[in-house]
Amino acid sequence: MTEAEAASTTRSRAPRTPAPRTLLAGVAAVAIGAGLWLVAERLLWPTTVPAGLHLPRLHPTGSFGKAYLARSASYARFLDVDALLSRLALLAVLCVYAKRGHGLMRESAAGPIGTGMLLGMLGFAIVWIAELPFGLAAVWWERHHHVSHQGYASWIFQSFTSLGGKFLFVSLALLIAAGGGSRRLPRSAGSRCWRPFSAST
Repeated sequence: MTEAEAASTTRSRAPRTPAPRTLLAGVAAVAIGAGLWLVAERLLWPTTVPAGLHLPRLHPTGSFGKAYLARSASYARFLDVDALLSRLALLAVLCVYAKRGHGLMRESAAGPIGTGMLLGMLGFAIVWIAELPFGLAAVWWERHHHVSHQGYASWIFQSFTSLGGKFLFVSLALLIAAGGGSRRLPRSAGSRCWRPFSAST
């Protein structure tokens, strides 16, 4: 190989820097957004409260009975505890999946893109199953207090379709990230990039 060919090969392998026009367009977009934010803040800041405004002091027991307030507090308390238990269960499931996901990645023969899609699909399914009992408990509690009349099957179907939409969006993001990363990184480095997906899902 001649020196000219070696120099050409080195230049072709060198990382490409973003074009000046693209960089300037990004800086201009950020500057315009910051300017609009400052203008909106300036317009909304000078607000005043009327000097003669006197708000009456209201007590909950003056408008609602004690039994109604007790039922309302019990209703809200159950939903708060249910949401807290749901988050704790989600964290526990994600910790277990983060440890097991790395082993699944090593055993997978689907390649980087297929493995990422598989781990993302399994992660969404596990999260949905972990939160399902708590969601059904919230629906039962709302039906018990006549706040909602939604059926259990309807709620499960709605939750499942919402999960499908999220999975399609994340799958597209994983596909784009995998396609870009596989062109820039060596195979050994690219395989290591998939490890965080097992914990992020």
